[in-house]
Amino acid sequence: MIEAIRSTPPQVVWLFYSGSALGVGFWRGWPQWVYDGVAFLVREHPTLTDFYSWTCYGIAAGVLLLDYRARKWILPLAWATRIPSACLVAGVAMYGDPTPISQMTL
Repeated sequence: MIEAIRSTPPQVVWLFYSGSALGVGFWRGWPQWVYDGVAFLVREHPTLTDFYSWTCYGIAAGVLLLDYRARKWILPLAWATRIPSACLVAGVAMYGDPTPISQMTL
């Protein structure tokens, strides 16, 4: 059993680690909250250079920095800090461009 765990490729370990954190985040509704926040930011602050936008950028940078710094912590704490960062990335990616691919121009 221990040999099977140790022989697991790093990509599979990363996928399980980040995927389980994202699963907990979806269960809590955090990526959907980030999605709604990005939609509000784009709709209400279209220049994306005002104080509110920069505050959101700072919060996002803080979440990602905390995840980066926590990678060497003990596993449960490091995994708990991965939940908000995985939800942040997924929520921003879910917003995307609502234009159907068939109507996009280059």
